[in-house]
Amino acid sequence: MRPYHLYAFLLALAIAVPLHAETCREIHGRAISYTGDGQLVIWHIGTHHDFYVKDDDSRKLLSAYLPEDGSKALFANFTICPVEK
Repeated sequence: MRPYHLYAFLLALAIAVPLHAETCREIHGRAISYTGDGQLVIWHIGTHHDFYVKDDDSRKLLSAYLPEDGSKALFANFTICPVEK
């Protein structure tokens, strides 16, 4: 195998196979509870990314901190962890 073929193979392998799984990260976002469908969603401010709260314990904890003045939005730093690959 010629050297440049080896480099191309290693580059393709590095792109195709991630070295580690995605880890938890902290984001600045807005949590809001939609009353129509009961979804609790965290929007990552400055992006188009929405994260849905799946864990019941996290849902209960976050719901306790949501304002009760009718706005139902909480701006804070959140730790987001993947639940699936």
